[in-house]
Amino acid sequence: MLIAVPAGAQDADGDDGPGKPVTEIIINARRLDAARASIDASLGAATYALSNDTIESRPGGETTTISQVLLQAPGVAQDGSGKLRLRQSQGALQYRINNVALPDGLTDLGESLSPRIAAKIELVAGALPAQYGLNAGGVVRITTKDGVYLAGGQAELYGGSRGEIEPAFEYGNSTGSTNFFVSGSMVRSNYGLASPDGSATPLHDSTRQFDGFAYLDHLLDPQTRVALIAGFSDERFELPNLRGIDAASATIGPVSFLRPLVLDGTSHFASEARDARRHEINRFGVLSLQHSTERATVQIAGFLRHSVARLDADGAGEVLFTGTGRTTRDAVTSAGLQLEGAYELADAHTLRAGATIVSDIHRGDAMVSALPVDTNGRQVAGALLGLSGTSRAAVRKDGLYVQDEWRVGGGVTFNLGGRIDHIRTTGDFTKVSPRANLVWQPQVETRLHFGYARYVVPAPVEGAAVSARALALTSGRRPSPGGNDPLPERDDYYDIGLQHDAGPLTATVDVYWRQARNLIDEGVFGAAGESVPFNFAQGRIRGAELGLTYNQGRVSGWLNLAVAGARARGIASNQDTFTPAQLAAAGAAWIVPADTQAVTLSGGGSYRFDRLRLSADVLYGSGLRRTEAGGGANAAHLPGYVQVNASAVWRLATIHARPLDLRFDLVNAFDRRYRLSDGSAIGASQPRFGPRRGIYAGFEQAF
Repeated sequence: MLIAVPAGAQDADGDDGPGKPVTEIIINARRLDAARASIDASLGAATYALSNDTIESRPGGETTTISQVLLQAPGVAQDGSGKLRLRQSQGALQYRINNVALPDGLTDLGESLSPRIAAKIELVAGALPAQYGLNAGGVVRITTKDGVYLAGGQAELYGGSRGEIEPAFEYGNSTGSTNFFVSGSMVRSNYGLASPDGSATPLHDSTRQFDGFAYLDHLLDPQTRVALIAGFSDERFELPNLRGIDAASATIGPVSFLRPLVLDGTSHFASEARDARRHEINRFGVLSLQHSTERATVQIAGFLRHSVARLDADGAGEVLFTGTGRTTRDAVTSAGLQLEGAYELADAHTLRAGATIVSDIHRGDAMVSALPVDTNGRQVAGALLGLSGTSRAAVRKDGLYVQDEWRVGGGVTFNLGGRIDHIRTTGDFTKVSPRANLVWQPQVETRLHFGYARYVVPAPVEGAAVSARALALTSGRRPSPGGNDPLPERDDYYDIGLQHDAGPLTATVDVYWRQARNLIDEGVFGAAGESVPFNFAQGRIRGAELGLTYNQGRVSGWLNLAVAGARARGIASNQDTFTPAQLAAAGAAWIVPADTQAVTLSGGGSYRFDRLRLSADVLYGSGLRRTEAGGGANAAHLPGYVQVNASAVWRLATIHARPLDLRFDLVNAFDRRYRLSDGSAIGASQPRFGPRRGIYAGFEQAF
């Protein structure tokens, strides 16, 4: 699905301040923006685009995260841990800001990036062209706001249910050949992570979050621009607790020890008193230089990302409930260079090429407290054992690609390319990935595309952990002996799609097939809810998507329906995190991965009166996988769920020609209590529920 967004249309409703008169600086900026976009073409892929004004017109507006915005895109759904899954992909999305790819960190950037930084957000899926490497999940392209088109900003105060309060600001302007944009926000709430019991007031679930973003660019001359991007987020979460459970009689599992455990002379500990916490930090920076001529555009960029994840779950209650108390700290520092360019070789040919060099350094430390047990899992002593583990890993990823966009004629465009990726970690390997896309436009309003892509996805770097050997004969022992390190994934991806425009209505259909070797997944295991990456030996994913969008005057609407199936077989890495029964089940037959939903739907609409804008949206999922007693592994699914959200924005007044808006949002309007996970599926051991009804309001003053 493609929604066209005009260049420079960063804020059509004017709430970020009035637009600027067209000057030579703006003309040059628009030309350079268009030239930069020409490098990052997505021929033959399925693209879903949202302008900032579209985002603001939907429930939540800019107060949500980019991940929440993307939930309304075709084929996107939440998994049992709240992360995004695109077309049933188990891998993370790649994020590109102003055409620079940010390296993967410990967390998904979409969960911490604010939509208020974006003039436009595009989700690209399917058989991707050659510039998109090392990722089969999809690409999120963010075009940032800047001070070229804006002359001012806005301050916002927002809050509501469960003690949430969020002050935020943004501001952009320019002087001479230099322009800038800055934004920031702070969130405090008593609802940070998904509730494990579906309560409207989750216990021990507060969060404190800060984020900031800055963009600065300078025109050296009409053909050359240098730009600096910097951003950070700091997020602290309490891990929510269940109510009314005592450690002596708990059935939280699965576990590899016999309950109850005894510590300091007691087996009792109330679940309400547990005090586990998580702290995540992300910082990134990009420095780029772009030069454009009539026929060629080149951009070179250096980038840096540092991410930290810390878990503190080392109290007596954690030991009695889960068998282990844990304190872990993981940090990944990534640095690299990206060079990309496009050249109009002839009237019918555009040549694109590029290279990337990325170096990742991972450092992890873990401390685990556990009780000694015998080979049957029965406790044999009351003194805690203190165990430690460290991990150090360096990964080098080099990529080179070239592709030719050949405009054959008769409405046919053929994009043929390939890339070579060299990855060095514990071992070295080099892979060639061909890419081919054919686009046929028999009529102005109709477009068909056919695509093939081969992907190589590096093995994920594991978090710090104490070795399975050290944990043997303790209450933290692994369910099974031994396990391989995660493996790189290889995919063959096929995609066919159709788009037809009928006036204000646009309809799209997309069908895809993905064949994977060593399919990467990430599961949540055991009573402690440890997040661990692993591989299925084989994977097959296929699906179809239908999308409808309507834009006519004051009315807009959208509807996305996705039907998908995923099958996987054989556990090929980190086998020690699975029980022998789970390993046998996954090896004997094709199973459905835990985070698969057969049907997902999203849709909504908005209507703008003179000073009032009303909108609503809906999410539907047929239910994630579960394992029933006596049934096959992941053979059943949870009940389907529906969540309806609504919003109203009223322009109260205009103060000194700057608007003052009042926003009202209703989340889960009918207060439907629904499960995302019940903890029974292979790789999804923790129960999770969707959000309950929330009522929020805020003021937004432009200046």
